[in-house]
Amino acid sequence: MKRTLFLLLLATCTLGHACGQVAIYRSYTAFLDQAPEVKEGYRLTALEDLRRNTKLILTPVEGGPPMEVRCKDIWGFRLGSALYRVEPDMGLPAFVVTTGAPCFYENGIAHLRMYLEETTTEYVEWGPPGYLSHDLNSDMKHLGRSNMEYDRLGVGKLLKSTPAYAALRECVGTYFYYHPVRRCILRAAEPPTPEP
Repeated sequence: MKRTLFLLLLATCTLGHACGQVAIYRSYTAFLDQAPEVKEGYRLTALEDLRRNTKLILTPVEGGPPMEVRCKDIWGFRLGSALYRVEPDMGLPAFVVTTGAPCFYENGIAHLRMYLEETTTEYVEWGPPGYLSHDLNSDMKHLGRSNMEYDRLGVGKLLKSTPAYAALRECVGTYFYYHPVRRCILRAAEPPTPEP
């Protein structure tokens, strides 16, 4: 199972907003073509409408009026090296942890708050704690318990849809809670230990 792991990059980028370059992808095609709209001279300073159609508030470093970017209007964005995909139904950002089979995402608002508050303490206030999808452009299934509807049937069907997900199914069983899925996926994404 080939995967790309994005988690933990955030830890090196949060303190001091060292990785604050914002790049917007209007569509999945723009992401594939590596053709973002780079917001030179702007940094993320706030979030609005956290329960639906989240807005990114970008403020010019040199001063001036802020710019609003509605997540519902874009496919995703990068904040430094961290990639976020927008969950299209609710317009909520999702932090991309792994790409591959399957893609795993964590609650983007929690990660963006860690960035804004310069902390490593994660707190999910609204939205699913995680998501799974076949790839970066397919339907995102809500993972785990949250204050939103839990898509247990959708997640179960996704994990049964291909033999490549068998190891993940065995690892997490039938209870697709956020933390066991995270541990299982991160363990699968680790490079194998070389034999002595």
